[in-house]
Amino acid sequence: MVRGLRIREDTAKYLRNLDPNSAPYSGKSRTMNENPNPDVPLAQQVFKGDNMAKFSGDFLKYLNQEAFTLDATTAGVEVNHVAMPSQVEILHK
Repeated sequence: MVRGLRIREDTAKYLRNLDPNSAPYSGKSRTMNENPNPDVPLAQQVFKGDNMAKFSGDFLKYLNQEAFTLDATTAGVEVNHVAMPSQVEILHK
């Protein structure tokens, strides 16, 4: 996900749903974590909230490896998922 400047043709997040009871928008960080239009079918939604990108794809795989590393460390095996990602990948398989 790219943060920073947005293209002027893109609709701003806070304009996706003008209902005051919809998902809160943080102006300081320019994020809308929740889905602003939960009633619309998923196939028709253009923006599903910033948390949707956080909890999908390789991020879930990373969290799973991090949990494995913590469990292995408490069991006495010395592994570090940041310093030795290949070793953690092999041990995890």
